[in-house]
Amino acid sequence: LHPGFSTATAVTQISGRGVGMDVVSSEIRQMGGSLEIDSRPAEGTRFVVRLPFTVSVNRALLVSVGQETYALPLNTVAGVVRLRVDELAQYAADERLLEYAGQGYRVRYLGAVLHPDEHRDLGIDGDTVPLVLVRGGGQALAVEVDRLLGARDIAVKSLQGVLQSLTAK
Repeated sequence: LHPGFSTATAVTQISGRGVGMDVVSSEIRQMGGSLEIDSRPAEGTRFVVRLPFTVSVNRALLVSVGQETYALPLNTVAGVVRLRVDELAQYAADERLLEYAGQGYRVRYLGAVLHPDEHRDLGIDGDTVPLVLVRGGGQALAVEVDRLLGARDIAVKSLQGVLQSLTAK
């Protein structure tokens, strides 16, 4: 786990420079975890990574609203649909529910949910708008977003250590 240490007999483009496990170990320590390596000749190597319970990795759908990016947990996403602008305007006007797989979803613009005074320019009739169908907390919402950015693994960790280091200064 020391910088520059390598077990490779020759240096190549991808190995032998002693960069790797020291970086992994450093990152794990920064998260408050530990790394143990148990290597036995002719048997193999066992790596034990321990991370604090406050650190987790979740799958999320990244979306953008205006200039901001948000991560919606994939376990709350029931689906994604696209509606034409003229269809979307009908849902907003009369509070109709969008029906999808037997479930009714209230249609809301995510920007307006997060910032109540914000409204979106719907664009031209015939254009389509993405809606993310979200269920959680006993509610079902079809949230309109500006763009879908794709699914990603995101690390969620406590800010406690970060906040302590800021207040100590």
